[in-house]
Amino acid sequence: MTFEEKLSAQLPKLYRLVIFVLVFYVNFQLLNLSLLRATKDVGYKWSIGFGFSLLFLSLFALALFLSQELSKRFIRDLGLGYASYIVIAYGIRMSQNINNEGFNPWHLLKNGFFQWNAFGALGCLILLSLVWRSFLQKYYAKNELFLALKDHARWPTGLFHLLMATMMINDSSYRDFLSPSLAASLAAGEMAAYHLNIILNVLWSLLFFTLMSYLLAKAWQELRLQRRGFSLAIATSFILALVTNYALQLGVRKPEMLLGQYLVVGATSFQISILFLLALLVYLLINRYLLATFFLVGLATTLSLVNMIKEAMRSEPLLLTDFIWLGRLSLVLDSVSPGLIWLVLLALVFLVFLYNLCHRHWFSPRLLSFKQRLLGLLVVILSFFFLLFVNDESVKKLRFNLPNLSRLERSMAIDWLGFSTNARYKSLMYVWSKQLTQSIMTKPDNYRAQAIEELVNKYTKLATRINQERSTRIEDQTVIYILSESLANPNRLPGVNLSQEVLPNLEQIQETTTSGLMLVDSYGGGTANTEFQVLTGLPSYNFSSSVSIFYTEVVPKMKTFPAISDQFQADNRVVLHPASINNYSRNYIYNRLGFKTQVFSEGISDQFSQAQRLGASVSDQSVYDEILRRLDPQSNQFFSVITMQNHAPWSVGQPDEVTAKGKGFSSAANSNFTEYARLLTHSDQALAEFIDQLAQIDKPITVVFYGDHLPGFYPESVFAKEPTLQYQTDYVIWSNYQDQKLDYPLVRSSDLTAELLAHTNAKVSPYYALLTKLLEAENSKNLLQVNDQEEEFREDLKLLQYDMTLGKNYISQYRQFFDTVE
Repeated sequence: MTFEEKLSAQLPKLYRLVIFVLVFYVNFQLLNLSLLRATKDVGYKWSIGFGFSLLFLSLFALALFLSQELSKRFIRDLGLGYASYIVIAYGIRMSQNINNEGFNPWHLLKNGFFQWNAFGALGCLILLSLVWRSFLQKYYAKNELFLALKDHARWPTGLFHLLMATMMINDSSYRDFLSPSLAASLAAGEMAAYHLNIILNVLWSLLFFTLMSYLLAKAWQELRLQRRGFSLAIATSFILALVTNYALQLGVRKPEMLLGQYLVVGATSFQISILFLLALLVYLLINRYLLATFFLVGLATTLSLVNMIKEAMRSEPLLLTDFIWLGRLSLVLDSVSPGLIWLVLLALVFLVFLYNLCHRHWFSPRLLSFKQRLLGLLVVILSFFFLLFVNDESVKKLRFNLPNLSRLERSMAIDWLGFSTNARYKSLMYVWSKQLTQSIMTKPDNYRAQAIEELVNKYTKLATRINQERSTRIEDQTVIYILSESLANPNRLPGVNLSQEVLPNLEQIQETTTSGLMLVDSYGGGTANTEFQVLTGLPSYNFSSSVSIFYTEVVPKMKTFPAISDQFQADNRVVLHPASINNYSRNYIYNRLGFKTQVFSEGISDQFSQAQRLGASVSDQSVYDEILRRLDPQSNQFFSVITMQNHAPWSVGQPDEVTAKGKGFSSAANSNFTEYARLLTHSDQALAEFIDQLAQIDKPITVVFYGDHLPGFYPESVFAKEPTLQYQTDYVIWSNYQDQKLDYPLVRSSDLTAELLAHTNAKVSPYYALLTKLLEAENSKNLLQVNDQEEEFREDLKLLQYDMTLGKNYISQYRQFFDTVE
C-alpha cells in the first residue's frame, strides 16, 4: 500500500478526532468563560480575554470542517433538533419547579424556555463556515488536497450530534448542575483542580449528550420507517422516565420552599436515571417493543395515580412496603371510591384494546439477540450499582458531578421529616432506594429457625416463673406514655446557675415513685428514635450506626412490629401530638400500630379542641387537658402522648424572675437557657396539676413520663469532663393507686416498658420476660459496662430483633410469644 493510500485510509479517523477535540475545546471555553464572568475578581479579567481569543480560534478551525457539511438540510435538522431539545429540557425544568407556586409554565421567556447560551458560538461558527466555503471555492476549488479532503474526510452525522450536544451542555440548568463544584475550586484559587474538573465534566458530558442525540435521532428514524429497534426502546424509556418523573412528583407536590430550595439539586436527574434504567430493564426482559411499551405505560400510570391518591388520603406517598397490600387487594379496594375503580378498569380495558389494535398493524419483532440482552442487562445492573451503592466520596474522586443516592442523601439532612417531605424534595425514587438498599442490621452468626424456637421456649418458661410472683395485667388499667420534648433537669449539669428551682414538683414526684435517669442516644435531637425504643423495647445498639431515623428507615422493613400498645384494644389506643402527623411518618407508624384515635395539630381532621400556645408551641397544659377530655373511666386505654412546649425555639418571657446562665455560655446560649428554664417551670406546674387530677379518678391509671433528649443550646464545654451527661434525661413511672418505688436509677429508653410492668406488678409475655431480664442485668452494675449475664440477654434480643426486621420472621409462627403467659 502506497503512502497516499495509507493516508487516505487513516484520514477519516484523524478528521473525526480533530473535530471532536475542537468541539470539546469550544465547550470547555464556553463553560470556563461563564464561570470566570461570574467571579468579580479583577485578576481573572485577563483570563476572560485570553479565553475569548482561544474560543474564537477554535471556532475558526472548526468552521473549516463545518463548511464542507453545511447545507439547508443540515441547518434544518439542527433547528428541529434544537426545538425537540428545548421542549424536553423545559419539561425537566417544570418538574424541578413543581413545588414553586410562582413558576408559571406559560411564561416561556421568563422561565428560560429558549436556551440561547450556545447560540452566539454556533452563530459565529456558521458565519465562519460560510466564509471558509466562499474562500475555498474561490481559491482552492481545483486543489487536489482540498478535493481529497472533501471526498474522503467527511463526518456530517458526527458533527451534527456534537453540535447538538454543545447546545445541551450549555443549557442554563445543566450549567447550574455542573457549576457548584467547579466554582468552589475557582473561588479557592485551586486552578489545577478547577481546570481538571472542567475537562473531565465537559468530556463525559460531550460523550453522553452526543450519544443521546444519536440514539434519539436513530429512534426517530426507526419510528418513521416503522422499524422496532432497540434505539427506539432506549428513546421511549427516556421519554417515559421524563413523564413519570413529573407525574410522581405532582402526586406529592406542596407549593413551598424547604430550607431555601424547591427541590434538592440532583433529585430530578437521580429519579429520571432510576426510572430510565427500570424501563430499559423491562424492554430487555420482555424483548418486544409494543408489549413492553404498553406494559410500562400502564404501570407508570397506575403507580402515579396510586401515589397521588395515597398522598391525598393519608399524606404519605406510595412506598415499596405498600406492595404487600397486593395480597389483600379487596381490603385496599374497600377504601377507594367505586367511581375511581371503574375509571381505572375502563382505562385498562382501553389500553388492552389499543395494544391489540397496534399489534395487528405493526409487527413487533424481538429487539435483541440473547447475547445482546445479556450485555444490556449487565450494563443496566452496573448502572444501578453506581446510582445506589457507590459512595459519594468515590464519585468526588472521579471529579464527575454525577447523581447518586449517597450524594443526594448528603445534600440535605431532612430524613427526619418523613416520607412525604423526602419524596417531595428529594424524589420518590430516593425514598424507595433508601428503603431498598440500606442495611439496618448485621445478621447474627447463630441466626436460624431452630435458634428462634429455642428462644421462644426459653423465655416462655422464664415468663411463667416471673408471673408466679405477679398479680395484675397491664391491660386492666389505663396507661399513659408521655414524651416530654427536650425535658432534662439542668441542675445535674456543672457550671450552670438558676435563680430558682425550675422542676420542684417533678423532683418531689420522683422521690415518691419509681423514677431515675434515662440514657438516650443523641444530644439535641432524636425524638422519634427515643419514642420508638420506649414503645417497642428494641434498643438502638442492635441496629446499624448508619441508620438515622428508625421510623422511616427501620419500621417499613419490619415484618413484626411489637409495642406495648398491642396489649390494648385498637378502639382504646389514642395518640396525641401537637404537631404535624407527617413528621417522622407518624401517620404510617400509628396506622401500623393500630391506633384508632389519632390527634395531631396538622395533617388530620381530629385535632386538639382547645390548643393554647405557650411560647412557640402548644402548651403542656393544653395537651394534658386533651388527655383528660378523651380519658374514659369505663375503658382501659393506652395513650401515646408527645408534648412540644419545650421544643426550640425557646421563647416565653415569663416568669421573669426565672433566669439562667452557665459558665462559658455565649449571650445567645444564656438567653436560650433562660427561656428554656422558664418553659420548664410551666411544664412542672402542668405536670403536677395533671397528676393531681388523675389521682382523683376512681380507676387504675399509670403514667410513664420521660424526656427524649437534652436541648441543643448547651456548649460542649459543659460535658467535657462527663460526656454521658448530655445523654441523660429524667423519667417517672407513677400510678394513682399505689406508691411503688423501684430502684432503677439509670435505664435505657428501651427498658421503660419492662420497668412499667415491674412497677405495676403486671404479668409478662415471653417477649417482656426477655426485656425484664435485660433490665435487671443492666441495673446489677454500671449500665455502660456489659457483663456476661447481660451479654446473654443482649444476644437473644439481637437475634429476635434481626428476625423481625431483615430476617425470615420465624417469630410469626409463635404469636404466643407476645401474649401474656398465665
